[in-house]
Amino acid sequence: MSFTENDRKFRSNSGKSFPDGDGYDAQRIVDALADALRADFGSAPSSVKRIARLTRANERAVRNWMDARNGPRGENLIVLMQHSDAVFEIVLTLAHRAHTPGGRFLSRLRGHLIDAVSTIDALEAGQG
Repeated sequence: MSFTENDRKFRSNSGKSFPDGDGYDAQRIVDALADALRADFGSAPSSVKRIARLTRANERAVRNWMDARNGPRGENLIVLMQHSDAVFEIVLTLAHRAHTPGGRFLSRLRGHLIDAVSTIDALEAGQG
């Protein structure tokens, strides 16, 4: 089945929207999530398939996420946050919670731990 070129033009204009209080609109959030997905997973077709397998979402939906046409549903967003540090951090940042434990601090700590384990493994390999 082939999709028409104008299939995205039929989207309803009466959908839900975010409150204007924080200055966030839906498109800004979708753009930020798309950037985070591309940062962690890349933009190759294989990354679309990988994300689709992780979230059990349709590949077309994942392409729409990565192209910033739509955002993931809540349950898919949770799965993405489990597998992507960039998505996790952007959600905390958009929620004004980047200062809470778990934001950039945990991401940096994880990197330091990985480096430490690699160094220990290299030292042990040299002695063995």
